[in-house]
Amino acid sequence: MLSTKNLSNLELSTYPQNEERDWRRLARHPTVRVMIRSTQPGTSRIPRPAIGATNTLPIQSHSPKAPPGRNPIITSRELPGPLGIVSLARLGVIKQLDDHANYMADQAASVQGRAAIVGTMMPPNAIACLTLALWVWIGGTFPDSLTVVSHSHFRTAVHGRPIRVLDRRLPPTACARLGSLRLTSPERTACDLACANEALLGFVDPVTAIIDLVEEYELDIADCLQILHANTRWPGHAHGVETLQRIALAYAVVDEDGQFPDGPGNPDSPGNPRDAQHQPASQSVLSKEQS
Repeated sequence: MLSTKNLSNLELSTYPQNEERDWRRLARHPTVRVMIRSTQPGTSRIPRPAIGATNTLPIQSHSPKAPPGRNPIITSRELPGPLGIVSLARLGVIKQLDDHANYMADQAASVQGRAAIVGTMMPPNAIACLTLALWVWIGGTFPDSLTVVSHSHFRTAVHGRPIRVLDRRLPPTACARLGSLRLTSPERTACDLACANEALLGFVDPVTAIIDLVEEYELDIADCLQILHANTRWPGHAHGVETLQRIALAYAVVDEDGQFPDGPGNPDSPGNPRDAQHQPASQSVLSKEQS
């Protein structure tokens, strides 16, 4: 029996080539109609892709969301069979979590939509953090695991993803709420990413992720450094401070002596912040951290 896992690895040459026919077939499925109508209000029929098109459907300018009362996680049983699921994924209508669960790509285009998706996957009384919180704030590829802050342990995977638990105390200022989802704030998420080891980060590059947060939410690296300086016992603290200092030096947020200037940084010194992982931190900055 064919499964979506097996079909997702098929070459395009083995896939049905008549996309006009495929799209007409998918358009007759009731779940697909509801999905498309919920992301494109006012349309009475599903838009067809151009013949031979393999790119995703255009993202709408409004904030898409699932129909009222509908779970944002769409089970494969609701979709038109394995071939139909792969067609929808290939056309960019859905994203697959595993063989049995999917979510609408348009819903993941907004912070609120991503929060609703993650909210259905969260264990009780847990707070999303690290790469899971990063996905909600920034988007991109869904993480391989669900990293949460909790005092409990969870052994059951959710949609094929294990739950990684960090038993930590979070002050109210370190948390945010989006709908029913509790997650770490962008500042706290940046600090956690800077301190995290590779096992927790997975495929995420911490420097790139932190810079994405800085640019999207106008974070001040100096504030993040102050958070770390106030919590010297955090796991990975020294590595986190060094990572943030490298990014700060690239942005010219701190000067070469590791001090926070009152005015804007020197525009002639920052360079490309996304190359910060390749730049050595100032010896004076590191010596200040070690003292």
